[in-house]
Amino acid sequence: VLQKRSPSILLQLSVASAATAAIGFGSQVAYRFWFLRLPPDGEDEIELPVVPEPSKHFVHPYENWPWYRKAWFALKRSVFLAWIFAPLVRASTCLLIFGKANQTWRDYWLQQVLDCTQNAGAAFQKFGQWLSMRPDMFPPDVIHVLSKLRADAPAHSASVSRRMLKENLGHSVEELFEEFDEEPVASGSVGQVHRARLRAEHALDGPDGKLRDVAVKVQHPSVVDSAFMDLSIVWKVVEFSEKFLHMTMPFDRGDFDEVIQAQMDFTR
Repeated sequence: VLQKRSPSILLQLSVASAATAAIGFGSQVAYRFWFLRLPPDGEDEIELPVVPEPSKHFVHPYENWPWYRKAWFALKRSVFLAWIFAPLVRASTCLLIFGKANQTWRDYWLQQVLDCTQNAGAAFQKFGQWLSMRPDMFPPDVIHVLSKLRADAPAHSASVSRRMLKENLGHSVEELFEEFDEEPVASGSVGQVHRARLRAEHALDGPDGKLRDVAVKVQHPSVVDSAFMDLSIVWKVVEFSEKFLHMTMPFDRGDFDEVIQAQMDFTR
């Protein structure tokens, strides 16, 4: 059926699929590719070597830190999260004082739920995404707000992407790419994607090759370090909910941690 469609429709399908698949990857900087153009009639497709399967166990850098560095990071992260969630605490207090029937305060509270969760980092965003799939646990307006976490997350600046590419790949954007779109195509909870075109000498199929249109995935700053500690905080909230609110979670800790860690590992 697809062969009967016009090239323009096929192109739209391929770009849409690639953009959707790119959301939600993180940790370290790496890049992979999707093809933005169909091969001309009569031209053979080029196959790249198969990438070896990565190790299934993700070792977080945090695990190798000395105790004093872990303690200092935990203190800084705790202060940061207290600052981030302060507006939500204030909004919750106002909602309790003025009553749940006040729609103005409830709308304000819902907005703070979304804003604070987005600003808190990848682990909290993923937790909110999972909760958004449980309409049996929360009212429809809460589910609607949490479902927005599955859309594009806030993007970091182009200067950050340039800096991280330089630090991780050892070359500047100009040295690697002939074209680099500083406006991200999509942004997920742990990283974002830029459309780019490699310089001829860096083509995926060898110098002066034809495979040069790529998607560059760049992690958000500090997302790897913060998410590792935040997972423990998220599970403390889960334990509190199960014990005092009698709420059941739609997943277990092993599954949730594995999803987060897999998305941090760009070798997967």
